[in-house]
Formats: sequence, C-alpha cells, structure tokens
Amino acid sequence: MRNNPVATYQILAESEPGTLPRILEFFALNSSVPFSVSAVRAGEEVQKIVIETDDLTEQRARIIEAKLAAVFTVHTASCSFDEQKDTHFVEVLHDIKAAASQNSVALFG
Repeated sequence: MRNNPVATYQILAESEPGTLPRILEFFALNSSVPFSVSAVRAGEEVQKIVIETDDLTEQRARIIEAKLAAVFTVHTASCSFDEQKDTHFVEVLHDIKAAASQNSVALFG
C-alpha cells in the first residue's frame, strides 16, 4: 500500500539521444522506479516526456523537479500530485514486481 501521492512529471526536452537516460537517472539516484514512462518525439527537435511515480515523498519529488529543470536539454519540467488517482493498476504492477523479485531470487540465488 502506498503512502505517497502519485507524482506526474511533464517534461519538454530536446530530442537528443542522451536526454531520456539523463532524466531517468534522477529517479534511479533516488531509488525510485516510475510505474509509467512515456516519451514522444514531436518533430525533429523536441520530445514530450511524462513520468508517473508513487514512491517519492512530495519534498523529494519537488527536488527532482528542480533538478530536471536544470538539465541543459530540458526546456520545461513540472510536477503535479494526485492523491485520488486510481492506482489499482499500480498496485497490480507492485504485486507483479514482488513476484518477479521472488522468482529471480529463486533463479539466481
């Protein structure tokens, strides 16, 4: 069961090969695994990235938002929160993740 609101990041960035990994690195460095990542290139020079996660406190999410806005290939970055978002799909994904983790321990342990 999650305790944090769903944080949705909307990012408009240059369409460069290193942009998406550079953005996702901020989540990895904060031990966050987003449950949804979408990147759509709009023309040759711009891409819209939407990331949703529910495993960050609001304070940590705001820090990531500020760091994203400072990335030189990012034009804009914003974060909004939704306490009421239906996260049944997210909870199912968490169950799958837990089952996969148990299976990988059995396979590699």
